Amino acid sequence: TGKVKADGKPSPGAPVFLWPVAESARRSLNGPVQTLSDTEGRFRFDSLPPGDYRVLASFDVNEIDADLIELSQAAVVHASASQTATVDLAVWVAPW
Repeated sequence: TGKVKADGKPSPGAPVFLWPVAESARRSLNGPVQTLSDTEGRFRFDSLPPGDYRVLASFDVNEIDADLIELSQAAVVHASASQTATVDLAVWVAPW
């Protein structure tokens, strides 16, 4: 779970991308996962396998891959079984 902010204010409707670090987790989720932040900038990903994930919020991309995750320096979050991990994200602006 988390919140997306731009200029210190909630960013509603922001695309939020979740990249499982482990290839096995990516396979079990059928690749990266995406959601949109709600009207208060909040987002949530449910039923994830335990492990490490990279999380990115950006209006500048439609899909992610390993290179974009590195370029954006996406936040790293660890999800444990039956636990909730929380991260606040700033909207990333692509350099192109």
